Amino acid sequence: SDNLKITFHLSQPFVAFNTVWTDGLLAPLPAHHFSSMSPDAILKSPDNLNPSVTDGPFMMSESKPGDHFTVVRNPKYYRASEGLPYLDKIVFRLIPDQNTILKDFQAGSITSSWFLDVTKTAAYKALGNYHLVANPNASNFEAMYFNLDKPALKDVTVRKAISMAINYNALIQTARRGQAVPLCTDHGKAYVPGFQPDAACPKYDPAAANSLLDQAGYTKGADGVRSKNGQRL
Repeated sequence: SDNLKITFHLSQPFVAFNTVWTDGLLAPLPAHHFSSMSPDAILKSPDNLNPSVTDGPFMMSESKPGDHFTVVRNPKYYRASEGLPYLDKIVFRLIPDQNTILKDFQAGSITSSWFLDVTKTAAYKALGNYHLVANPNASNFEAMYFNLDKPALKDVTVRKAISMAINYNALIQTARRGQAVPLCTDHGKAYVPGFQPDAACPKYDPAAANSLLDQAGYTKGADGVRSKNGQRL
């Protein structure tokens, strides 16, 4: 109806539509600026570091590739009349080394960070002026998916057996130092509607897993690897 609105007409239901269009990583690009560029040209455009069009609470002020970039309040932000954003500017430092991040926290030279090294959890907890946050409802998750193009994995009995043979809690305690929770669905709570908080997790039961593989016709060889009709699992 005007140049500030977009109407979408979907050919079929798409449950993740709202998520896709509200995720900053998937936001639409300004056609008048990028429509004449190829995808490769868009990726290499200097506009990525200093965008001429922005609709967020902040806009780029200056950048030093590989070191830092600074954003300042956007006076044209649609909620600017409410005094938002609260901060005048934010300096994002690019620090690839986890030891440096910890030292900077200990020195009080940085305000916050994320994707911290879980092996340093105890050291972060010892910091008195910071609050360590572990969000069980975060959208980030790690998972293993079955490749259903593999003949063995087309058998649901085999898939159930593999699921029951994995000790998820042990993985969390060792690989993530306890800084995670089991996820019993195929997506995180923050992703799309339909999350089942009470979905049952596969029960860790090696004996039952072996029994299922026996039922599926996979016999264990002398090397401990199961096979069926000459095909190793």
